[in-house]
Amino acid sequence: MQESDVGDEEVPRHPVRRLAVISGVAVLLYAGVVAAAAVMPGSGPSKLSLQGEKNELISEALVSKDAVNSTRKSKIEKAEEKKPAKKMHETEEVKAKMEEEKCGMAVKGDDCYNSVVWAMTDGIKKHPEWYEGLTQKSLFEEFQAHLALNPKDTKCTRKPCKTAEDCKTVAPDSACGAGVKWDMADGFAKHPEWYPGLTNKSSFEEFQRHAHKNNKTLCPIEPCNQQPFQYQTLFCWMAVQADGYELGLASAQLEKKVGIFACDDQVIISTKDLGLDGVQTLVISNMQVGGYTDGGTSPNAPIFVEAWQKLVEDGRWNDHDWTIKSDPDAVLLPDRLRGYLLPDQQPENIYPPPYDTPKSKGQFVTNCDKMAGWGKGWGDGWPMMYGSLEIISHDALALYYEGREGKCQGPGGLGEDAYMGLCLRALGVGELFMRQGDNVCAGGACSDKSFSSYHPYKDVGSWFDCYAQATR
Repeated sequence: MQESDVGDEEVPRHPVRRLAVISGVAVLLYAGVVAAAAVMPGSGPSKLSLQGEKNELISEALVSKDAVNSTRKSKIEKAEEKKPAKKMHETEEVKAKMEEEKCGMAVKGDDCYNSVVWAMTDGIKKHPEWYEGLTQKSLFEEFQAHLALNPKDTKCTRKPCKTAEDCKTVAPDSACGAGVKWDMADGFAKHPEWYPGLTNKSSFEEFQRHAHKNNKTLCPIEPCNQQPFQYQTLFCWMAVQADGYELGLASAQLEKKVGIFACDDQVIISTKDLGLDGVQTLVISNMQVGGYTDGGTSPNAPIFVEAWQKLVEDGRWNDHDWTIKSDPDAVLLPDRLRGYLLPDQQPENIYPPPYDTPKSKGQFVTNCDKMAGWGKGWGDGWPMMYGSLEIISHDALALYYEGREGKCQGPGGLGEDAYMGLCLRALGVGELFMRQGDNVCAGGACSDKSFSSYHPYKDVGSWFDCYAQATR
């Protein structure tokens, strides 16, 4: 009779009974020897011999008993070794599942989301000591993880779910980023069937995840979690003439850290270093121009084309979400503007262009709709991006730098704002309309908090009076 293997099969049920059988066999063998001696007189074993054989058989039986016990113990131990491992594996799976159920990104509108947004916008500015290791550029999920350490006060009861340790949303100008941008623009437009589950409104991260899944050579890195809110960084600049009222306005704003000096970074452009404390001046060759355009404005586009070129050489624009050009006599409120530029808080575009624009091409912001008074809508250069406040997203400005040659009208004979607006439209950049309190266009009171810029206020007194009304 053979024993069954232990492990995946059942452990022997009656080892004691089997030992009894083995011992019984030994006894029977011994009895047979004695019986044989009884029927064969004179040829049987001596008493000493019989005792020796008896001892030998019993010894064999005991050895067999030890073998059975050893085998049984070994097999049971193997079985028991497997059982805890299985239980441990199951426990780890259950624990991981429970952790997964506990984690999750805050949802727009819930208490945790509001806490995180406040921390990213106001809290980090007023109390940076509350957010050790974080900056205004830290991700939403990093702030949420921090706030989840104190759920009673912050209402953040869950930490964000983990992504791959080496996850990274790639830079748009990297090899992978360039491929993702092509997917978002040309690829999806020509072959939407290549991108199941995606639309022309899907995020950069969603397209990167698709690229990573299908081409790990080009995109070896998995993207991080898509952030439900992302602090918008502003790189602001103004062109300041060395002679006249503009330098006085710029100096007063710098002293109070308002206007462009409340942006995340800023630069001045002029024909010489203006010596403004802590602010770099990028020098261009000329800021004088004569004559008028057909619309009665200054044909100053060539001056500003040189200025925009100085910005790309400087390179800091590339570190920010938006580049803002503001005139010295424009009362700019960067914090208010930043709120309007958030992707999920932008106002509805009441003048959408007659074509779809992929997100990868970015946006520019028009602000003057005089044509509405003539009964017209989008077209013939309207609505315009009046030059007192020019707002261009990172991706849109990158497209301008890459594609303006041969595609953009001018710049000769054009005002700088008309040139830039027409150029961005020729490149297919997305648009967003946000009316401002610009009295050169439709106008607006400084007390109207729907605006984030007011223009023109050409002396220090009127500039700061408007600022006080706007922020009261």
